[in-house]
Amino acid sequence: MLSPLASRELGRKASVGRTQTAGLRIIYDREMAIKKFVPEPLWKVVLKGPDEFASTVFKDESKAKALLEALKKGVLVSDIEKKTEQKSPHAPLTASSMQQKCAALKWNAKKTMDTAQSLFEKGLISYHRTDSVRLSDETLSSLKDYLKEKHPELLTDEPVKHRNKNRTQDAHEAIHPTCSCVRATCFSFMSQLML
Repeated sequence: MLSPLASRELGRKASVGRTQTAGLRIIYDREMAIKKFVPEPLWKVVLKGPDEFASTVFKDESKAKALLEALKKGVLVSDIEKKTEQKSPHAPLTASSMQQKCAALKWNAKKTMDTAQSLFEKGLISYHRTDSVRLSDETLSSLKDYLKEKHPELLTDEPVKHRNKNRTQDAHEAIHPTCSCVRATCFSFMSQLML
């Protein structure tokens, strides 16, 4: 039904197949949702200056005004709660997590993997095309020895061992520095991620 219509509209023969039909339906549904959208006012309190502050968004103007008035009078701290939290470390780097972190630096996947390949070829990092978050016992032992000597306060009783997802091929361990000179500068950072 869509092919004749598309041909008429475009002024040339056009074929609309199953994929285009589904794509057109998604576009149509989204366009209808945009047309039915009714804007509603939202309120936010923003204070500029050396101690900049921005509140959450309020749907009710009176709540935003009440917060603004309270801030104008001065903030009174009525209670302070102290608590200790256990925070799990991030998993070691895999090829995809390395690319995600480098994307935050505006690096594309090619630049990231080319740089990693160069570091690997120079023997500075382990194999970088891996989906595994596992670290070998040798790597963990080296890290533990380094922490004992340089940062004993970061050393835990047992290292956190991250598990791979079910479909992960585990031929290579996670990405980590290999050269002792690189380890000296990187291990304290890595320990926060791995232990």
